[in-house]
Parts: sequence; structure tokens; C-alpha cells
Amino acid sequence: MPPHHGNLRFDETKRERFLELLRTGHMKRTAARTVGVSYRTVERRRASDADFKWEMDNATREAAEPVEKMVYDLALQGDLRAAEMWTKAYASSNWRQLQRVEIDATPAAVELSRNQLDSRLAELQTTLSERRLSLAADDSVIDVECTPMTDAIAEQLELDRAVSLDEARKRFDE
Repeated sequence: MPPHHGNLRFDETKRERFLELLRTGHMKRTAARTVGVSYRTVERRRASDADFKWEMDNATREAAEPVEKMVYDLALQGDLRAAEMWTKAYASSNWRQLQRVEIDATPAAVELSRNQLDSRLAELQTTLSERRLSLAADDSVIDVECTPMTDAIAEQLELDRAVSLDEARKRFDE
């Protein structure tokens, strides 16, 4: 008997009926409603009960088998769409659709990004200076201080950006 999960309405009888409905192709929400529990109750049980999660997954796989068989049979009869669906699902290592993503990491492209970064930084510094002047003119502001960017801060920003580029390259290479 599975552990008690706080909802007495989702008892063993309803649990088994719910799983049977899944095995026969009913969607989770419909199956939950049919046995008289909320979908949220089902999902909470699934999250807290590994056995129930496995049983739900298994029931869903069982429901899919006749459909998969039908697609396979249609593929054997010459239905190209069914053949494509079946090969994508079951022979994806041999028939996968390749997607190419290109990232321009040439020095010129990186330099352009640096120029864009420098430009944005200059814009922000101008905005900050304007706001500082505006705040300094406001009598309700007690004190305003603006620290200009030092070489150390600029170097740290450049280092952070370089690390981000390295991470992007590593993800692309995987």
C-alpha cells in the first residue's frame, strides 16, 4: 500500500481507475475528473510518490503503443509522413534533422561587440552625470556621490565578458 499523501479522496480504488484510464488513452485531466479528483491532486501525488510517477509514465507509454504501431504500419504501407514520424522517434541517431547554428567569434565580430559595449558604457556614464547634476540641484536630496569608472572596474568588466564568451564557445562545442 502506498504511503498516505494527505488526500483521502484519492484512495487506492481511484488511483487504480485513474491509471487504467491513462492506459486506455485518456488524458490526465480527463482521467482525474472521471475518478473525482482534481488534476492538481494527481500532480501532487506524482511529485511526492516515485512509484505513482513510474506507474503514470508506464500507463502513458502503454497507451501510446497502439498509436506507434499504427504509424509503423502506415510507414510500411508507403505513407511517407508516417515513415518520417517513425524514423524521427525511433531511429533519430541515423535520421535526425540537422540544425546548424553559426556564431561569429572572429576578432572583428568580438571587437564590434567591444565597441558596442564601450558606446553603451559612455551613454550610461553621460546619463549618470546628468542625473547626478539633476539630483544635486534638488533640495530634497541630502548627498549625491558619483564614482567614475576606474581601470580596475573596467578590467573586471572585460574579464567577466571574456569568461562569458568562453562559456558560450564551450556550450557551442558540446
